[in-house]
Amino acid sequence: MTLKVIGEEGSGLARPDDFNWPERLRTLARDFPPEVLVLSLSSNDAQDLADETGKRVVPYAQTAQWDQEYSNRLAQTFDAFKDSGTTVLWVGHVRTKKDKVGLANRRIQQLAAQVASTRPWVVVQDWATLLGTGEAVATGCLTADGLHLKTDCLDVAARALRDLPPIA
Repeated sequence: MTLKVIGEEGSGLARPDDFNWPERLRTLARDFPPEVLVLSLSSNDAQDLADETGKRVVPYAQTAQWDQEYSNRLAQTFDAFKDSGTTVLWVGHVRTKKDKVGLANRRIQQLAAQVASTRPWVVVQDWATLLGTGEAVATGCLTADGLHLKTDCLDVAARALRDLPPIA
C-alpha cells in the first residue's frame, strides 16, 4: 500500500486564494489517483467565501447563498475524482465549543452529505458519529482551546473508520 498525505494547515474551501483544494485534488486525480481518498476539510470555513483572487463573493451571514456556493465548491472537490476510479471518503467534523465553528462544521457535514448523495464515488462519514458525540459539543474529545480534537479521540475515530467501507 502506498500512503500519500496532503495537508495544508488552516485551509478549507472558503479561501481558494490561500489554498485551492479543488485544483490540488484535480492534479492528484490526474497524476496519482488513489484507490481511496480520505478527505477531511472545512473546519476553518465559518467565514466569508472568497474567489481565487481573494475577493469576497458571499458573506457568511447570507446563509442560503453561502450554502449554495459552498455546495458548488464541495461538488468541484468531489467531481475531481468522478472518472478516476477513486472512492472519496469525506469525513466531517465535530461540533466544537465555539458555536460559530462548531455549528458551521455540522452545517458543512449536511451540505457534504447532500452533494455526495448524487455521486456514487463519494462516501460520507462523520467524526461526530464515529466518536458518538452526534450534534452535541464533543467536550470530552476537545483540547483546552475547545476547537481541536485530542489525539486519543482521533485514534478512536481512525480505528472506527478503518473498519468501515471503503477502507475495510
